[in-house]
Amino acid sequence: MIRDERDDRERTHYDRVRTNLSRFEAPGGILTSTQVTGSQWDAPFGWAPRQMIAVEGLRRYGYDEDADRVATKFLALVTKEFQECGVSRVTGGPATAGGSRALIGFGPWALGLRPGRRALEL
Repeated sequence: MIRDERDDRERTHYDRVRTNLSRFEAPGGILTSTQVTGSQWDAPFGWAPRQMIAVEGLRRYGYDEDADRVATKFLALVTKEFQECGVSRVTGGPATAGGSRALIGFGPWALGLRPGRRALEL
């Protein structure tokens, strides 16, 4: 009986994580929020430190496949922007996997999350 209850709790937890992750996951990583308000703290943005926190959290709880997928998406976005522009910049964000809004100067945030850093290491 105790094992069945634990299995049910684990399944419920797994389902909740997967459902909520799908709400925030976008082509270029994890969105800051699901609201589109025009604020930098909402979609389509997904600031680099939040990518690192999300990926590390997923890893800590055993969602390694999800963590790898999110890290790969974000690193692909950062790499694409650097290859196209020659600088690291913040753009339209994870929702668009790039975009028209470019803010040069936030590059160190993104560059600090390149492979080799524990959280986004693939």
